[in-house]
Amino acid sequence: MSEGIIVPGEKLGTEEEFAAGENTYVHGGMMYSTVTGVKTLKEGVLSVRSVGREVRTVGKGMRVLGSVVGDMKSVIFVKIDNINTDNKEFVAIKDGKIVMPKQHDAGRFQRRGGPYEGRHERMREQPKPMRPCGIGDLIIATVQYNDKDSYALSLEGNEEGVVYAKCEQCNGEMDLESGRGGLRCRVCGHTEARKISSLYNKPDEIKKLFE
Repeated sequence: MSEGIIVPGEKLGTEEEFAAGENTYVHGGMMYSTVTGVKTLKEGVLSVRSVGREVRTVGKGMRVLGSVVGDMKSVIFVKIDNINTDNKEFVAIKDGKIVMPKQHDAGRFQRRGGPYEGRHERMREQPKPMRPCGIGDLIIATVQYNDKDSYALSLEGNEEGVVYAKCEQCNGEMDLESGRGGLRCRVCGHTEARKISSLYNKPDEIKKLFE
């Protein structure tokens, strides 16, 4: 069986009706095409035969480029861009998230050669941890896991991290702060700590990374 030309992202049916075959993906119980091509059905398996540029979905281990769109206490949310190369396109079908490590309480009582002392002391306060990126930042990340509802992202590695940012105070562009590993606003001088990519503000090198 074959039908007319379909396009990437077009609905093909439900996973209850068919098994997902080549050039398809399932999201929320619905099956979609990843390529421009012709739909085919054989022995209950629904596939798409490509007739144009190859389109794939973003997967585990891939580097991605995205913008930070939300920042909660334990999770940072990222809108991931599609990646285009000469003959392929990688489509992000979900948003990404960076899960922040849990803080361990450092205010435990210390034993000093006998019974615990300082029972009525206040617990010591941990310094506020650095946020690796802020809302509006453009980042490079690696997909650690392809979860059901989102991509779990990592900022480990030299290229991973913030590649462009604006000041949270005045919205001016941020430059690398010489010798300190942070960012400084070129307008108001405000400084911010970030996990900075080695490709910060280097658009040509960023483009090469994804070719």
